Amino acid sequence: MLKMSTEEQQNQGKKQLFDGYIKYSGMAIQMIAMIGIFSFIGYKADQYFGLEKPLITLAGLLFGTGGSIFLIIRQLKE
Repeated sequence: MLKMSTEEQQNQGKKQLFDGYIKYSGMAIQMIAMIGIFSFIGYKADQYFGLEKPLITLAGLLFGTGGSIFLIIRQLKE
């Protein structure tokens, strides 16, 4: 069996740490984008239908949040 030098072990540890940052940063950006897009669609629908209360915006916000949480859980299982 080949043994890794201390420097190679440190480089591998840094790469794994960096890969984790990339993975979780991407998940956060995806979550923010999904919530923002659905909220914006709901806001525009409220304006289009002339609603006084932002009911469709709220529905879009909830749908975007629920959908993004579902995708995050699915990605964490992998």
